Amino acid sequence: MSKQKINQIAFDIAYKRSLNKKKSQIKDDFCAYRGANNNCCFVGALIKDEHYNPLLEDKCAGAYAVQEAVKRSLGKLPSRRLLNELQKIHDRFKPEDWDKELHKVAKEYNLTIPT
Repeated sequence: MSKQKINQIAFDIAYKRSLNKKKSQIKDDFCAYRGANNNCCFVGALIKDEHYNPLLEDKCAGAYAVQEAVKRSLGKLPSRRLLNELQKIHDRFKPEDWDKELHKVAKEYNLTIPT
């Protein structure tokens, strides 16, 4: 599978996750890979339950353990930079701004917006 294809798969999952407009938080605005009611962030959405470990919560998307969980879940690791961009959008922007920011990422990485 090409890097472009795995980037598109990861982006599609994150974009679809963005549609619920809910941040994944544990407490005090701390974003989480898995939050209340199994709500997950954009990178957390890429990690299948069987590859998730609560110890990931204190790590950024660039951490080896997080990347391994994503890689095991998707079969191949998307661009590390893309993972960091997705995490940044989820964590730093308001949900009402996610769509605009994700469109910028799609353009930058030559990805299509899922329908």
